[in-house]
Amino acid sequence: MNNEEYLRYEGACLIENSLSSFLAPFEGMDLRTSMSHHFSMYAVSAEAEEDFFWEYILLRLYVSEKVIRHFKAGCGSLSALADGLRKGLEDLPMQLKAIAMKREMNGSFLLFGKDVSLLTADYIENRFREFEMLSEGSDLTAKEGRESFVHKALSHICSLVGVKEASDVISYFIEETRAFLSSLTAKLSRFTPQTIYRSAKHMTPAMPEISGNGLLLHGCALGTAGIIAAMLLML
Repeated sequence: MNNEEYLRYEGACLIENSLSSFLAPFEGMDLRTSMSHHFSMYAVSAEAEEDFFWEYILLRLYVSEKVIRHFKAGCGSLSALADGLRKGLEDLPMQLKAIAMKREMNGSFLLFGKDVSLLTADYIENRFREFEMLSEGSDLTAKEGRESFVHKALSHICSLVGVKEASDVISYFIEETRAFLSSLTAKLSRFTPQTIYRSAKHMTPAMPEISGNGLLLHGCALGTAGIIAAMLLML
């Protein structure tokens, strides 16, 4: 890999990162589990809760791209990272299925209550356009501006999926977003010309290898769909 290919690869990996909780006591676990805990006190249907989850994931990814493109890195622009994220979003269902395959091979599972095939590139672009309109007047490069926008976006998601806008739930997701973005900016800070070069030099695209236990796959995009996704990132 060259440096740009490596950054695009890391950008695509942010999709899987966005599925995790970043707040104790659920830190590192699936966000879906943490979210269900916070919705349990409200009469929210399983379908509405699932819809809220995926809309919130799209919100995380939208804000991630904005933060990456405006991040003042010591190594210059990290736009290739954002480009990799965008490339992954072109076929998000395939990316999610690849992640699910990897987790199953590792003994854990990514639960799909929603038909993720509905999360098409057009669907995502439409939602991102709505987020763009909601962000008008908010400085997404500043903490206060981001949190003001996230509050408005969460209210919008509640109205979209038919979930009551409970203040404690909104506060929880604002805190989750803050912790997620803190982790993201820490990751971005670690990208220096030296670390990018070393990582790119020693990394190869995710490819299968056969072992005595069957098929083993390496990298963030795994399974047949994941290998295709990794190849696409190289184009």
